[in-house]
Amino acid sequence: RRALEDFHGKEIQGAIEKIWPKLSHADRFVRYAARVALEHQPVVEWQEKALEEEDPQTLLSALLALSRQGDAALKEDILNALSTLNVSEMTESQKLEALRVMGLTFIRMGGPDEETAQEIAEAISPLYPASSDAMNRELVAMLVYLKADDVLAKTIPLMNQEAAGLEEIEFDDKLLARSGQYGGSFQRQKASNPQRQQIWYAYALKNVEEGWNENLRKQFFGWFAKSRNFKGGASFEGFINNFRNESLNKIKDAKVKAEMDSLTKKPIALIPEGFEDARILKVGAKPGMKFDIESLEAKAGEKIGIEFINNDPTGLMHNLAVCAPGSRQKVVASALTIGPKAIEQNFVPDIPEVLASTPQVAPGRKYVLYMSAPSTPGSYPYVCTYPGHGQLMFGTLKVTK
Repeated sequence: RRALEDFHGKEIQGAIEKIWPKLSHADRFVRYAARVALEHQPVVEWQEKALEEEDPQTLLSALLALSRQGDAALKEDILNALSTLNVSEMTESQKLEALRVMGLTFIRMGGPDEETAQEIAEAISPLYPASSDAMNRELVAMLVYLKADDVLAKTIPLMNQEAAGLEEIEFDDKLLARSGQYGGSFQRQKASNPQRQQIWYAYALKNVEEGWNENLRKQFFGWFAKSRNFKGGASFEGFINNFRNESLNKIKDAKVKAEMDSLTKKPIALIPEGFEDARILKVGAKPGMKFDIESLEAKAGEKIGIEFINNDPTGLMHNLAVCAPGSRQKVVASALTIGPKAIEQNFVPDIPEVLASTPQVAPGRKYVLYMSAPSTPGSYPYVCTYPGHGQLMFGTLKVTK
């Protein structure tokens, strides 16, 4: 790394040959030093080499340098080079780097035309939601920028899903207790566990102007009411309110704007009224498209919360729909015929046989479905209605007297 740093700020003949192999080094700090060294060499001497590179990691490092130092005329060449990457063979860090190269290219060289934006959105949309928060943050930002048709329908359900594990910073409680001025704020934040990923989604979607409908708007602005339960530092509430105001200002219809403004101010409890003492039934996922619990039990009319945790190690999206007795196959078949609104409906068909359902739950997230158990005893199937999952992923809610 130190040898590479000798090239920083200097144009040295023969440097490119020494720098190039280090662009794919396993240590990211060495890759960084190599990339910065490359940027200080004349671009015309290495831009073609960068665009023709076949090794994925070397290509990404070189394209990042080119997006920072190259001429705007190279924009299409950089995008074409990125398109040669085989996503299925890339590590998560490489996928993140590819998204950042693309973003930096647009920032420094200008945005894509409408056709190119649509092509890129269609190429990366299947990756979203991903199995990691870091990937989802980069993907949602890029999809919003590209004006992807499905970014709202995919993202808004994620705003109501909690992390399967606490998004918690390790605070020293004893140390915080010694600070009367600031310690209390940190302790309240810890107890509240504000959902940082949800906040990121709200931040990203505030920039979306097109593609809204009544259902999506109500879910989105309803989140701001729910966020009033979160606790943070002195500026926390102000930042959330700024997101809210920016989102409201993008609504052109005065009546709709007033309705959404009112919606954000109505207190929404994290647990629905009447379900504060509901019994929680936990269900997870396991490889092979299976629920990890095949049978749940509840008394007729009992208030329950089915906590579905998508801990599927394969990183697939799943949901959970509770159905009328004997209707599982009909529900699964109906999910395949929803049509263009399938994503917005979370692949849950709007038929009487579906008694209650979760949204599509992202990997590593959880959602609690609060419901009153059916009043009639019997066997009520629960099933994942995501296309192709329902024939394997199901269980039974046994309702007794």
